[in-house]
Amino acid sequence: MLSVIFSSAATAGDFGWTNVFDFEAYTDPSELRTKLASRFNIDDAELNAILSNFDSPADAYIVLRLAEMSGRPTGYVVEKYSYNKGTGWNAVALSLGIKPGSEEFYVLKREHDLHDVDNFDQVVDVRPDSASSQ
Repeated sequence: MLSVIFSSAATAGDFGWTNVFDFEAYTDPSELRTKLASRFNIDDAELNAILSNFDSPADAYIVLRLAEMSGRPTGYVVEKYSYNKGTGWNAVALSLGIKPGSEEFYVLKREHDLHDVDNFDQVVDVRPDSASSQ
């Protein structure tokens, strides 16, 4: 499980929030499903289809956001992701007509927007030395 969490960060590049997102998603998958369904107004069948296409929940979230940002169907964005896999999210965004330097894409690189859905973004530092630095 940890290798999946850390591999997501490698493919996501600037998307540093993905490690915490994936950790929390694996810790409470039902909470993640509820938040994604609510945020993107999708049913359980569509959510299952989307989540099954990705190694990490953060990647699935990013695809949902890119679909929303580009005005394209999620399936189309999944195809672009598959075609551009390994080239980074900037290439995927560009293939969808989203400028990687745009403000909206910059915000996506910086954070997810599930914050307002029941404090999903609360982070617990699990590093061994974190207690001594607080």
